[in-house]
Amino acid sequence: MLKITDDNRKWWLLTAMAGGLGLVLFDETVVGVALHVIKAELGMSEIASHWVVNAYLLVFAGLVAVGGRLGDVFKLKPLFLTGTTIFGVSSIAAGFSPNAEFLIAARAVQGIGAAIVFPLSLAIMTTIFPPEQ
Repeated sequence: MLKITDDNRKWWLLTAMAGGLGLVLFDETVVGVALHVIKAELGMSEIASHWVVNAYLLVFAGLVAVGGRLGDVFKLKPLFLTGTTIFGVSSIAAGFSPNAEFLIAARAVQGIGAAIVFPLSLAIMTTIFPPEQ
């Protein structure tokens, strides 16, 4: 059984941060693969289907610097957990979307969570490893 010790704690944190970062980046592209099915299932127009992708990307890109600044002002761990919670809850909401408008709104909220998780995961990784590592 794997055990967390003081010696390997930073490597577990690195794995967790990389996993969170990977989910945020993966979410940018995975919807594009399923967009055709999403469009058909929800009866979306071509323009509305593009907003499923764009709502996430625009909010994420527009707020990522704000997320980084929040990391400078507030403690990293609680803020990271808040961003992860926002991202996770909005992902569930997007998965259960009854219509196009709800899906687009949920994707925008996902962008808010991603804008917090992305810079904070990098900041946490740089604080847990000494410069020589």
